[in-house]
Amino acid sequence: MMGLNGMKQKMFLILLVLISVMQIGCSTYSDTMKVYENIQKDNAKVLYDSAMIDLKIKKYDRAIESLNASADAGYAPAQFSLGVMYSDGLVLKQDNKKAFNYFKLAAKQGNLVAQYNLGVMYQNGLGVEQNYKEALKSYTLSANGGYHEAQYNLSFFYKDGMVVKQDYKKAVELLRLSANQGYEKAQIALDYLCSEKPKVCKL
Repeated sequence: MMGLNGMKQKMFLILLVLISVMQIGCSTYSDTMKVYENIQKDNAKVLYDSAMIDLKIKKYDRAIESLNASADAGYAPAQFSLGVMYSDGLVLKQDNKKAFNYFKLAAKQGNLVAQYNLGVMYQNGLGVEQNYKEALKSYTLSANGGYHEAQYNLSFFYKDGMVVKQDYKKAVELLRLSANQGYEKAQIALDYLCSEKPKVCKL
């Protein structure tokens, strides 16, 4: 059931659309819907920003309500934030299934950290059945986008030949990409791998 605040937000959106339609002079249903979608996106960001402020001042109930409304409107940062909250259990009761679902929504919109978190959850069977192939896919998406922790985790799939053909050269390449971003764990792993496979590191 929609709460009072939710109803107010919906009515406010409708009012903004009506005002915009009159000002812009939209002549078709398609034009009107575009106006509505743009306003909805802006409103979702406002709700998210408001939630971040409320979290800082520990107004948790209000923050969660705003985050839920923003996430329902399709705003990836809100979806990601809820995923984190359900994952760490600090503000919300820990629920890995809900965390997985929110990370998945944000990941579909290109959120690199959400893609990485999906990989972790698939790899470890958190909130979803363990699936190394799906973990590989999620890590690859995030790593290709430049996320250092995904590059680091993905390197071990290639180093160990986990659901992919063993490829030390690829593992070294990924570790270098991660280490070049200042990720210390990647540099340590790279140094160790190069001491074990010096020829690979010279390529």
